[in-house]
Amino acid sequence: MRFLVIGGSSFIGVYAVDELLARGHEVIATGRNQNFKAHYERLGVPYVMVDMVEPGTLSALDGWKIDAAVSLAARMPANIEKDSESEDIADFIQTNVVGTINLLNWLRGHGVNRLVDIVSRFDCRLYPAEAIITEETRPMFSYTDDHAAYVVSNNEKAEMLRYYNERYGMKNIWLRIPSIYGVGPHGSFAKDGVVIKSGLQIFMERAAIGEEITVFGDPDTPKDVLYVKDMARAIADALESSDGQGLYNVSYDENFSILELAEATARAFAGECGESEVSSDPSRPNNGSFPRMDNTKIKEELGFRPLYGDPYVLMEDYRRELERGEHARLFS
Repeated sequence: MRFLVIGGSSFIGVYAVDELLARGHEVIATGRNQNFKAHYERLGVPYVMVDMVEPGTLSALDGWKIDAAVSLAARMPANIEKDSESEDIADFIQTNVVGTINLLNWLRGHGVNRLVDIVSRFDCRLYPAEAIITEETRPMFSYTDDHAAYVVSNNEKAEMLRYYNERYGMKNIWLRIPSIYGVGPHGSFAKDGVVIKSGLQIFMERAAIGEEITVFGDPDTPKDVLYVKDMARAIADALESSDGQGLYNVSYDENFSILELAEATARAFAGECGESEVSSDPSRPNNGSFPRMDNTKIKEELGFRPLYGDPYVLMEDYRRELERGEHARLFS
């Protein structure tokens, strides 16, 4: 089969292309970053410059027959450094909603019946940590935090995907995802428009030189994370599915605790100075927890089988990917 990966120059997109090629499929990747062209040429993957917000650019894809597409091009608050008082919801709507509509129209016009897309678990941010989020759980999120515009645009995007399913008989799938770990441009991120170093990056840097790693707040605070290679597997499963459609949660059977992530990082990244000691400081708050997303539906309907649901296995592979250097170079 031949699949179109919109956003092939994104963090998840690079791994999705790898997974699809490993399964024997043909891939066409798109992006706006010319630096990825040589990478895809080495893989034998056509790389086409496309901007979903500009529908005319999609005509560059007219020469290929596509079986299904995945869109990984989105405006995300973690990538945007800005004044916290500035309002950019129109930009979120333009990219995440209008861009998706443009792509859906192009796909329909070329006889393609499925788009796989991504939405965030921030739509259920306000549920307590002990809650279990299913595909039937009603959204409950804040309209005032730094993800509000992103969540609103994601929810509208999901409505557009559902609309095209109902009105035109498409089989669009949208995957609700947690935080994605893996080698990419995520050593830092924007929170409330201000760039800060990620907690995982701090753990890795300390582990590499044997410095103590301190976990803030309750060390048993659960974190919902997913390794990027398992995210790529979920995307491939969705693209290959004959009958799946609608919303699917992508997650592990259990969330990891912050302490487990810290200890797994300390072990995986231990260097000549030995393995870092991991301690906790309950007096300093952490970023809190998210409720666990139930993954029953995606396992039963799409056959999703993650490989990295153990934090020690996850972080060990993360280290190997860094040492391999291929994706680190792409995002440096």
